[in-house]
Amino acid sequence: EVLYDVTLEEDMDYVEFTGLDINSDKAYVIFMMYRNPLASNVDNVIYVNDDLNNADYYSQYILATGTSVSAAQKNAPYIGGANANSSATMVIFVMLDPNGYMRASVIQNVLTGTSLHIILRGVVSVNTFTNITKIRIASSIAGGIGAGSEFILARVKRA
Repeated sequence: EVLYDVTLEEDMDYVEFTGLDINSDKAYVIFMMYRNPLASNVDNVIYVNDDLNNADYYSQYILATGTSVSAAQKNAPYIGGANANSSATMVIFVMLDPNGYMRASVIQNVLTGTSLHIILRGVVSVNTFTNITKIRIASSIAGGIGAGSEFILARVKRA
């Protein structure tokens, strides 16, 4: 069930989804059609509730392009971004695991032609939560989520 379908009319620092209840909804899927309007590369992060501290999350990625594969880990909730003046798509799955940790799994498709990158990311919170009521997708640079970017958030609910 779609809860939010938002197309940005102006460049933004972040997009926030409120009024959520993951205890009832069980999981969220965010479809992100993203445009970076800036002349520099932009990374985006995911926060839940009011925990906006990068150090309270870890992310791990595997990147594949051509025949090359690389991986890295960061102490921050990175979900992906785009190079200067380019675009990307992401599908973000957000869940609360049985021990109370927020976990997000991301599939990203970025760049074009022979430069195409497919990136798989995992994000986990350091702190535990009893519920997730708010999700924020934020840019690493002011105005880094461009006009025309679209976000669709859907919930998965038990029948």
